[in-house]
Amino acid sequence: MTYSGKNINLCFSYFFTFLKISIYYIFFLILILVLKIDNIKAQSCESLPLFRFHFHNDYLRKKPLVEAIQIEASSIEIDVYKIKNQLYIAHLPTGIRPWKTLEKLYIQPLLSLIKDSTIIQKRKIKPLTILIDCKTNVSKIIPTLLKQLTPLQPYLTITYKSQKAVQQSLLQVIICHADPHYISSDSSFWLIDKHHVFTPIEEQERWKYGLLSYNWKKFFKWKGKKGEMKITEKQLLDKLLQNARLQKLPVRFYNAPDFPTFWKWCKDNNIDFIHTDKSLKKIKKHTIQNKL
Repeated sequence: MTYSGKNINLCFSYFFTFLKISIYYIFFLILILVLKIDNIKAQSCESLPLFRFHFHNDYLRKKPLVEAIQIEASSIEIDVYKIKNQLYIAHLPTGIRPWKTLEKLYIQPLLSLIKDSTIIQKRKIKPLTILIDCKTNVSKIIPTLLKQLTPLQPYLTITYKSQKAVQQSLLQVIICHADPHYISSDSSFWLIDKHHVFTPIEEQERWKYGLLSYNWKKFFKWKGKKGEMKITEKQLLDKLLQNARLQKLPVRFYNAPDFPTFWKWCKDNNIDFIHTDKSLKKIKKHTIQNKL
């Protein structure tokens, strides 16, 4: 059988057409595989509640609030200054800017997220705790703060004096350095934290507290890198945690070491909140890839 030049050209045409289709098909399969891997990583990221991260100075991140929600952080911390009748978010007074207000950076975005999406409703850890560190006079900040929080009240956890009952919701507000007498009613949509470990909480005031905040460096010399914590320090840690459990309050340690192996150590030792300033990228890398 002989083949004309026309038939040979036709065969080549079919061959190259098949080759093109095959290349497109292989490329499509690779794309599907990549997307599947990204999806697995995203699902792994969603499972991160096994790490209860506390985002220290959340407002300094590339995407304040958003990153904490993406990683399912348990809590975020923001520093508040009051100037005239406005509340500004900044680490130091020199960092105050007209556009960096509590309303613009947090209250309005939270309202939008709650109303326009289900991302907060689907969180595995509820509520998201917002720890507000008052950098100027607390008594002057609180009236303005409570007024600005009003739009969020339907979504805030309410605590009742009676048997410390809790009406759980999407968010919880804890105000640092506030005295118990600031909460004068029998229920409150905000709580306070306690810094002085050796000062007992009065029984009738206990329901007003939402957190125990302790300075790591005040109690421990161990930096989390070399060897094990000394027995005496470990005993002190166990005592602090036991005290917290008796009071039914979570614990966070600020000024603590901040790196992945220490995060795992905190988790293994039942420390409630893992204090971190690390980037979202680093948190994802070490909690997903290394399965800490």
